[in-house]
Amino acid sequence: MKVRSFICPRGARNAARPNSGTDSWQVFLIRCAPWAHRAWQTQKGPGPICDLRRGLQMAKQSKFSISFLFQRDVYGSLVFFLFLLCSPAFGQAPPVTINPLPLRDSAQVSFTVFQGTPADSAGTGRLFKYETRDHRYAIIVDPNKIGLVPRYDAFYFEVLVSVQGAPIPSWYRYDVRADLSGKFPDTIADVPIKIGAYPDESLVNVKLPIHCESYDDSLGLADPSLSDRSLLRVELSNPTGPSITVRNTLTTLAIHVTKVEAHPVNCPGCWKDQINKPLDVLIPASSTAQISLNLPPRSFSAMFKSAFILKEELPHDAVEAQLTYNVDQGGSTKIKPIQVRIRFSPTLWQLALSVLIGAVVGIILKILVATRKKKDQSTQEDPRIKKGKVRWKEVIRLWVKTLVIGIFFAAVAEFIAVSIASLDSKLILFNRDLDPRQCVPAVLLAMVVTGGRPVIQWIQTLIRILGGAANGDDGRNRPEPAVRP
Repeated sequence: MKVRSFICPRGARNAARPNSGTDSWQVFLIRCAPWAHRAWQTQKGPGPICDLRRGLQMAKQSKFSISFLFQRDVYGSLVFFLFLLCSPAFGQAPPVTINPLPLRDSAQVSFTVFQGTPADSAGTGRLFKYETRDHRYAIIVDPNKIGLVPRYDAFYFEVLVSVQGAPIPSWYRYDVRADLSGKFPDTIADVPIKIGAYPDESLVNVKLPIHCESYDDSLGLADPSLSDRSLLRVELSNPTGPSITVRNTLTTLAIHVTKVEAHPVNCPGCWKDQINKPLDVLIPASSTAQISLNLPPRSFSAMFKSAFILKEELPHDAVEAQLTYNVDQGGSTKIKPIQVRIRFSPTLWQLALSVLIGAVVGIILKILVATRKKKDQSTQEDPRIKKGKVRWKEVIRLWVKTLVIGIFFAAVAEFIAVSIASLDSKLILFNRDLDPRQCVPAVLLAMVVTGGRPVIQWIQTLIRILGGAANGDDGRNRPEPAVRP
């Protein structure tokens, strides 16, 4: 092949004569770009230098010469850079292989890698850059670009590969589809990726989030017994209503809760309308977070409708909540239904009013019952009655003194009962397990304390009569139950 003498310096021109034993294209690199010639000799595998070598060999076989384009030696290096920019057109992307990834409970992920294509640049994915163990390739897998295919329980992502040490890095983009089999919790797994052909392969482990669309136990109650055994106590004065504590069961990924919908089950009149607020609660892996349902109770409606549900283990109502959430790093949006059993707790002033009413009623009942039992002594002269006149000042003073003392002892008894109940102890009143934190049991306890034995016996008789009427008798001949206030 005849080589134009004006493309290279004189030494290269003499060396490029026929039968000189030197390849004219190597002479071109030696004289015009020595650093490129060294890279030419040391380059392994596909890349810009090897692509250029392949392109130059193709040009040599086709008797194509570009030397007529330039007439000065200074343009020789520019020719080389033009070939570097166009080199991907002559080469092929390195093969990429991802073997199936086994997971727990016989589940696995199968990967399908499609043919690589030239990419303009790595973009913002350099934050997720990896390097093979032999430092020959750089690889980028951006988890923010993971897309889901929920219909087929699969997801897809892209892999960017570049040859290390190239003067001008060129990137190749590979589309990868991951098909899931089995049911498993979302996790971050080490995915081994092989680059190159056997036996000259390069290996790199990439941390990739694996999401399972069919797995729905990522989020749940921190106390699962709230749905069937335990009770969630709700203060009637709470402006935001009940709050639940949820747990992220995933060990490697966080969860974002973005929406809460709550509906009452048995007593819609006990609740106000739900308060709509923007929500974005981040729950780290293996952690808990408290989420408000934004369903405030109606204070008086809830108190009256739940007043006669006296047993402590019975709920006043139940609330169904739906939590909308998604797993971090590409997880799809899911809905978690949760149901909790609710028991209302009166406010402090409601309990104080109940104690006051119970104390007054107990004192009045004590006077009435004692007066009824002492009818034969009612005609005796009362020291407070003189010549047909009642000493009202002494009567009022006695009433006020009795009422104050009764309210004080009733308040002390209620405080002790609430303290005992908060320690998982029980208050047994008239052979019934009562919750002193409710209004009706607080009234009964105050009546017993201020009324004393006459009121206790009267209430026991009333219970026997009402119980006997329900069973077909008057209940008067039954033995009195033990008094355990």
